[in-house]
Amino acid sequence: MKKIRGILALLLIFAMSLCLGCKKIPDEPIDSESESESESMPNDNAPGTLVTPPEGSTQYNVIFALATIPPVMAALDCIENGHETYVIIERGKTYNGIAALEKFHNTGFDPNDNLSQGFTATELGAMVDQVKALNESTENAFFNFFVQDGTALMAAAISANAGLTRDQFLVTMYEDGTGTYDALTNTYIKGKGVTDSSDNIYIGYAEKVAEVSALFDEIMAKNDNGVADTALRYNIGRAFALAALPNFKLVMQNETEVVSIIENASLLPRTKLLSVFGVEGYDDEVEYKANIEYKTISQMVSKLSEEQRTNYLTLMYGDFYADTFAALTRTMRADEAAPAKKLVFIGSRHSGYPKFASNAAYGIGGLAPPIRFRQATLSFPRDSRALCSLRASPIMTLSLRS
Repeated sequence: MKKIRGILALLLIFAMSLCLGCKKIPDEPIDSESESESESMPNDNAPGTLVTPPEGSTQYNVIFALATIPPVMAALDCIENGHETYVIIERGKTYNGIAALEKFHNTGFDPNDNLSQGFTATELGAMVDQVKALNESTENAFFNFFVQDGTALMAAAISANAGLTRDQFLVTMYEDGTGTYDALTNTYIKGKGVTDSSDNIYIGYAEKVAEVSALFDEIMAKNDNGVADTALRYNIGRAFALAALPNFKLVMQNETEVVSIIENASLLPRTKLLSVFGVEGYDDEVEYKANIEYKTISQMVSKLSEEQRTNYLTLMYGDFYADTFAALTRTMRADEAAPAKKLVFIGSRHSGYPKFASNAAYGIGGLAPPIRFRQATLSFPRDSRALCSLRASPIMTLSLRS
């Protein structure tokens, strides 16, 4: 009898130990099927998620870009990836030589025009028709859109109007100089702060993500989006929030400036926006991760092969490429050795360009007298990105020598 009691006691102790190691049974039964589905299904809204081309898909590039910097960076990315590229840009002269490139297709812009007037309904319609035709004629098509940050939702409108689904396109948004960095400050930093109890900067960002997500849903729900729609109005500030969505990626050149703007906004405690932007050393748990890539034009050029660089310069200069290249790279003049360091103006415009660049009468490419300007003005903005503007008047003489 004592042996039986001892055995029963041991069994009781063993049972109690099992119960102590058990999880609490929930009030509601677990749906094992739904649990396994949630573990196996990808989270499309997971921080840092980007839509990617399916294996075996045919990729196309679509450049629909305003301004100057975005078309330049878009051209470099498209030349590097080598996909067929369909283009409408605002300042047509930026791609003066597009007719000479086999894989670049002018979809409806004037390469001799340099007006800055935004996109028209005709241009939007032309790109929609092009994308729709490619999508209907290509099995498993995927589209890489390249746009200026202030008009990012134009790419969504083209996609929706052309009948694309969300898993068929990725939008790369390019910064457009100081305006992008100012938009970061004015939209997400200015007038907000961080306390021990409230990170108003991060809260404001989350609210903006919800706002642009709703706009994106609105655009994708119809197929008659127009350039005058409220959702498509020019807005650079949206780009940073759109970068938290799987269909959008923002490309910027100055990571140091971005970090400085956000770090200076909150000393202690720091805003979680630093973690959203993936700044090294900050790893707060956040609901969003912005898809941001940092690279400069020079870094992009350095990745190109010699043939790709030639294609890029041909796209930019067209028939004037040979003269311009020779002028900028020659090492000897007829009468003297040329200096090792050469003065090159980047970003200035002239009504006769690019003819201006190859005409010996103006001293660029030839040995003509110096160019005369009435006045030279140098401006240094707060962010130290220097700008130079020149106005005509007999005050100073500037010699351009290669």
